[in-house]
Amino acid sequence: MNEETRWGLPNWIENLLLGRLTKRQKAIWMATLLALLLLVPGVDYHVGRDSFHMNLYPFPLMLSIFLFGRAGLFSIVVLLSLYHVVQVRLGFEGQTVLINNLAQFFLTLVIGLVCTSLVDAYRALYQGEKDLAESRNELLMSLTHELRSPLFAIRGIVRNLSRNIDKLSADEVRYKLNEAQAAIASINRDVEGLSQVFRVDLNKLEPQFQTIRASLLTEGVMKRHQPEFHPEHELVVEIASDCLVCCDPLLTQQLLDNLVLNSLRHTERGTVTLGAQDAGHEVKLTVTDEGPGIPPEDRERIFLRYDRGSRLTGEAGFGVGLYLVRIYCKAQNGRVELEDTPTGTRFAVYLRKGDESE
Repeated sequence: MNEETRWGLPNWIENLLLGRLTKRQKAIWMATLLALLLLVPGVDYHVGRDSFHMNLYPFPLMLSIFLFGRAGLFSIVVLLSLYHVVQVRLGFEGQTVLINNLAQFFLTLVIGLVCTSLVDAYRALYQGEKDLAESRNELLMSLTHELRSPLFAIRGIVRNLSRNIDKLSADEVRYKLNEAQAAIASINRDVEGLSQVFRVDLNKLEPQFQTIRASLLTEGVMKRHQPEFHPEHELVVEIASDCLVCCDPLLTQQLLDNLVLNSLRHTERGTVTLGAQDAGHEVKLTVTDEGPGIPPEDRERIFLRYDRGSRLTGEAGFGVGLYLVRIYCKAQNGRVELEDTPTGTRFAVYLRKGDESE
C-alpha cells in the first residue's frame, strides 16, 4: 500500500530520498544498484559502439546518491571515468562514440551535482520540519508543566480568601494577595520570555545604541523586583564606578533582569547583588548570588535554548532566560561570562564603555 507523504510523494520514494531504509529495503536497493552497474555499461557498449545513444548512467548515479549521498556521486564518477579510460586504451571506442561518451560523462556529472544538491536540500528541509515539530512539542509540554504550579497557587489563594475572608486580618489578606501577585508575575515573566525567543527567531535584532549611566540601568532592573515579591531574598546594588555604557538600554535591562530572575529562582534565600564597575575599555555588569553554584559541565549548556542545566532540574521556567542573555550580549558586541566565587554564582556581562561625546 503506497501511502503519500505530506509532500505528495509515495512513502517508498520519501524513504529512499531521506536514506531512511530498513535493512531489507537497503539490501534490495543495493542489489538493484549492482545490477544497474553491470547492465548499463553492457547496454552502453553494445548499443553505442558506432552511434550516439541515450545516456543511461544517471540511473545508477541517482540511486547511488540516494543511498550514499556525496560519496555515492564520487564513486560512480570514478567508476565511469575508469570505464571510459579502459575503452579508450583497448581501442573499443571510435571517434564518434568517444565524443558521445565524453558528452555523456559531463552530462552525468552535471546531473549528479544537481541531484546531490536537491537531495541535500530535501533532507535539510525535512530535518528542519522535524526539529520544528519536536521543539513545538517540547514547548507545549513545558508550557503545560510550568504554568500549572502558579495557576494552582493562584486558585488556592483565591479559594482560601473566598472562604476565610472574614477570619483573616488585613495583613494576612495583603500577604495572600502579594502571593497571588507573585504567581501572576511568574506567569507573565515566563510568557514574556517565550515571546522574546519568538521575536529573536523571526526578526534580526537591531540594537538602538545609546550612552547611559550604569546606575540608570540597575535602577530600572530594581524597579521590576519589588521586595514584597521576594521576601526571602535581599536584592542590593553595588556600583564601584558609575561609568557610561554604550548599549541598547532596553536589551541591557532585559538581560540584567533575566540574570537577576535566574538568581532569585535558584537561590533558596540570601543576597543577590547587582554590580557595575570599570573594566578598561569596557563596563562590567555583574549579578552575584549565594546559591548552589553551577557545575563546570553545565557552564556552557545553560546558555542553550530550553536547557536549564543539572542544578535547575525541577525548577520553574522554560530555560530561555540565559539563552536570551547571550543573544542580547552578542547583539551589542558584548559577551557574558561565568566567574568563580567562594559561594554561589556570578554572571559578568561586558559591554563597550560609553563616551560623553556620543
